[in-house]
Amino acid sequence: MDIYDFTCLVSDDSAIVSIYDYTTEEEVFCGELREASLEFGEYEIIGFDILRGGDDRRGVTLILNIETEEKEEED
Repeated sequence: MDIYDFTCLVSDDSAIVSIYDYTTEEEVFCGELREASLEFGEYEIIGFDILRGGDDRRGVTLILNIETEEKEEED
């Protein structure tokens, strides 16, 4: 499922989410889910992490994990 499709299933698209990229091994987005959908909507969700209230000072409640590029196979 991609981020756009996921956003369509969420009742509150103003929820604060983070997007972590496995390819670069860093956070690439933090903000409202609706904004994430506009910028990263076509990326497939590889997995997600749910944070407990108060675990993140920025208000993040969900981390969506993606890969922006295929990792090259080693010969």
